Amino acid sequence: MCCGAIINSRIERVIFGAFDSKSGSVESIINMFDLPFNHKPKIVSGIMQKECSEILSDFFTELRKGLKIKNPDFTRSGFRLNYSGFLLKAALI
Repeated sequence: MCCGAIINSRIERVIFGAFDSKSGSVESIINMFDLPFNHKPKIVSGIMQKECSEILSDFFTELRKGLKIKNPDFTRSGFRLNYSGFLLKAALI
């Protein structure tokens, strides 16, 4: 779904840190942007990979425990997560 939204929105560049080895559609399981769609964004991957992976792992570990996240908009290492745990913003300097 994310790849479809990126293609349809004509987003020029996609920058991400953490790969999804189970269901990733960009440079993980498959690269959707290599398929013959009418738009191909530039991909920058692996930015702060360790930090991104830790943030997502920590969030979903807590979520699986059934604990409420005290501050669902917490910021750590310049990354902000929303209530669903999706990465919203990376403050890259």
